[in-house]
Amino acid sequence: MTPIASISKTTVKSFAEEPVNSFWQEKNLSLSSSLPTHDYAKVLSESLTTLPANSVVCLFTEELSSPSLLEALAKARDSGHRIYILTSSSNSKLKELDGCLIRYGDSGKIGSFMLINPNSSSARGYIFTGSLTDGSLAYGANLLLNLDLEQSKVLFRYFCYQFWHKAEREFLAGQNYEVKETPIDIFPPNEDSCDFAYLQKLWALESKDAFIAASLLANNNYFNFTHLTKASIYTLLSGIDDKLVKALKQNENKIFASEGIVLPNIVQINDKIWLVPKIDNTFTESIYSILLNDEQKKDVTEHFNQVLQQTACYEYNESKLRGELAGQTIFMLGDEPNKKYKIEAEKQINLGENTLSELLPKHEFENCQPEFADDGKAITITYNWLNKPF
Repeated sequence: MTPIASISKTTVKSFAEEPVNSFWQEKNLSLSSSLPTHDYAKVLSESLTTLPANSVVCLFTEELSSPSLLEALAKARDSGHRIYILTSSSNSKLKELDGCLIRYGDSGKIGSFMLINPNSSSARGYIFTGSLTDGSLAYGANLLLNLDLEQSKVLFRYFCYQFWHKAEREFLAGQNYEVKETPIDIFPPNEDSCDFAYLQKLWALESKDAFIAASLLANNNYFNFTHLTKASIYTLLSGIDDKLVKALKQNENKIFASEGIVLPNIVQINDKIWLVPKIDNTFTESIYSILLNDEQKKDVTEHFNQVLQQTACYEYNESKLRGELAGQTIFMLGDEPNKKYKIEAEKQINLGENTLSELLPKHEFENCQPEFADDGKAITITYNWLNKPF
């Protein structure tokens, strides 16, 4: 009798038709090493050195601590200009600005703007997407824009309402005091880019082909994403609402997510684009924006594209066949990017020895197959193993 010897076996299986569901696909972007550098602190400080006589400056920010900007404000005050500052909280640095009218409170202030002679025909100013600290002013993902006359006037009304009606405390003569009475009656913004109720109505209109960039993708009382159809939505992976992602995809929206860098908040509905320092602000009356002019649209678009090139970007897919994903890097919805993997066109898996539990006829022995496990990471897998007799 001829003994049955061990035999090496090979089989090839295709998984090209297997669906891959609910996953993020890495986009093939050419990443740049760094964002262009800007000395925003210098821009703001120098604008305070060329003020016309008896100017008025209104400054709104979450935090004010940049030494060069504090020095420029102090010099402007000493030159006889009137300085109004509204910030989230008091800090020791503000003592350097004694003589300016400083109010604070309401931690919902996000972003910054500075207005120069806002109640005049020569009104001008700046809006900045961060706070006025050295770190934020030097952070390349933040953006500083020049304001036009109309934007300055809209933000001035918003500033006055927040300053006189919403501030909780004020800093005078080195001391902090509770704000008790409003000396003047200021009406809130009305049907402009700082009127949140008005913005809600505009943004709630059904719109195709909208463009949304939001640091946090989650439905809230301030921005409702569910009305969007065929929109392009950019957000951060951190804190993302997975259920909302799946719901948005049902309306043919394209959803992109990045990691590790702050995105500017942008809302484009039809031909109008708003820059919004904070969409998901807890305090609805603290939400403000500017409606971009044509030059600003170009600047913001260029800046947004530069920011995207600093980090990996992923597009959400509801379902694709694995054969469509050859060479693509993906990870599942709900997972972190550190679990991403590449779909290989071909792969070999060595299954080792397949030792049989009983003595079989030669023909059955030679055609005996082990279990072919699919690891989900290749389109075609070549399995190698060794059938070993009982």
